[in-house]
Amino acid sequence: MLKGEEEDDLVILFPFYSEEDEFKMKYAVSVLALMILLLGLGSPSYAQSDGSASPANTFTLSVKESQGNIQVIVKGVNLVDVFAYDLQFTYDSARLKLIDSRSEGSGFSVEPIVDGGRIRLAHTKIGSVAGTNGDADLATLLFQRIGAGAAELSLAEVKLVNSKLEMTAYPVDIRESIQVGQMTSMFTDIKNHWAEMNILGAAARGFINGYGDGTFKPDRQVSRAEFASMLVRALSLPAAVHPGFSDLEKIPAWARPYAASAEAAGLLTGYEDRSFRADLLITREQAMVMITRAMEKTGLKGQLPVQSPAAALLPYTDKSKVSSWAESGITDCLQAGIVSGRSGTILAPKENLTRAEAAVIVQRLLQKSGL
Repeated sequence: MLKGEEEDDLVILFPFYSEEDEFKMKYAVSVLALMILLLGLGSPSYAQSDGSASPANTFTLSVKESQGNIQVIVKGVNLVDVFAYDLQFTYDSARLKLIDSRSEGSGFSVEPIVDGGRIRLAHTKIGSVAGTNGDADLATLLFQRIGAGAAELSLAEVKLVNSKLEMTAYPVDIRESIQVGQMTSMFTDIKNHWAEMNILGAAARGFINGYGDGTFKPDRQVSRAEFASMLVRALSLPAAVHPGFSDLEKIPAWARPYAASAEAAGLLTGYEDRSFRADLLITREQAMVMITRAMEKTGLKGQLPVQSPAAALLPYTDKSKVSSWAESGITDCLQAGIVSGRSGTILAPKENLTRAEAAVIVQRLLQKSGL
């Protein structure tokens, strides 16, 4: 569905209209142009181009830092009557995360289609307006840095539609190497810590924070409220108002929206007496069960092969300490590579989760889920 577009408006795509509906028809033709691009249907005037059909038409990518993020601007050079366009990109999803995009100029755009390391943007003008000519910015993408190193971004294909709905495809291959650089530590107490890069990546994604004195305290243990808030922020879950727990008055005010969102999403259910126990330190097995429930939200759980808990837990000498209700969740986390134990033979299910471990497993959840 297009931004600002109601489903009922699409009936004007059919050719039964009166003269007084001319404006609506022009509106619909513009929408149809965008639908052609997105659905890949082509048009009677569709022309596949190898770049020689319109040699003056070129495209550029410009990259710059913008408030700590990476801004990429796509520009068309020597454009002729561009009424709509479809842009397809590839990018390094392990180091960059798309957080915003916009199409320049008036008209309608669809939400960007993001699939792993590919992005697709489409936009069309509306009504009786002239197509764009000359040099013009087409779109702007804004990426968040989530890993260190050089990240490659490429403009892989451009489809342009003119005001006559004639479409030409340009199989371009414009590449930019974005130097993400070594992520500098924003915390004073994690240098050379085993989880340093994951902590920095989690901070860049915005689901963990440090303390006012500039520390992260990676080995500090995590409460149930703190872990619920990390998961809710990492998954960008919709806000909820009041959690349905029996000990609502004991949940800190800052944690109530996160507890409510986590409950609404099915990430946590509380104890048998319907209490949340926000300040109680969360155990590793409790965290793994919540991660497994989050894997259902991201679609990762459905990709895992079937394995029995007995087989998954076999390498661990403390497997007898795993609660029966946590066996399935722990198995899923081990299979997905989100958790590997505190050592090759120690799982420590009843031990409390640390802030470093929380940052690592939530970061891995997002990465394994392609988010």
